[in-house]
Amino acid sequence: MQAEFAETSRRRTFGSRTRPTPLPYMVEHGHPDGGSLQVRSRPEAYLAPYFLDTGKIASNQAGTLGAEAYYQRGPWLYSSEYDWQRVQTTGGGSPVFDGGAFGVSRLLTPGTRPYNAPGAFFDAVYPTRSVFEGGPGAVEAVLNYSYSNFDDQGFVGGKFWRVSPTVKWHLSYNLRIELAYGFGKLDRFGLNGTTQFYQARLLTML
Repeated sequence: MQAEFAETSRRRTFGSRTRPTPLPYMVEHGHPDGGSLQVRSRPEAYLAPYFLDTGKIASNQAGTLGAEAYYQRGPWLYSSEYDWQRVQTTGGGSPVFDGGAFGVSRLLTPGTRPYNAPGAFFDAVYPTRSVFEGGPGAVEAVLNYSYSNFDDQGFVGGKFWRVSPTVKWHLSYNLRIELAYGFGKLDRFGLNGTTQFYQARLLTML
């Protein structure tokens, strides 16, 4: 979900050094810029239009509650995250928009995925032998499911889900190639439609 806040405050808790990782959560509260708020989202494709869009909502305050959990065992990584956004409208309503994602990935070749405890995130995959060291790098298979619901109290932003199998080839720690397929379904204004996505990415980190 995408929204802009002014004068926001944020509180977070992060994971510890043990596994499975504890349940981090995030709370945000703020006053929308210009007295209005627009909640919208692309279908996990940067060049695609906004599939979900509530339009401008006259609002004096809004808040977001989010939670995520990860579990890693050997080459397997299980992930989940979900957010709820409550908007206080100037007309007295309080619609709630929600969305999240659930995924599983497995390293098919030797490699490690370290956990950064202070930052509460998993680092990039480290191949046992990178391509630049004469090795195969690391190959990772991923399956992800996402869902968003931007319909509530008369606001019709739409509902959308997508399933995405992806193959990632980590040539080295800071260079990887991704090939992804996605199948999604949009429900908006009483109409249903499906979209297929074919995506390729080259990602680098400095």
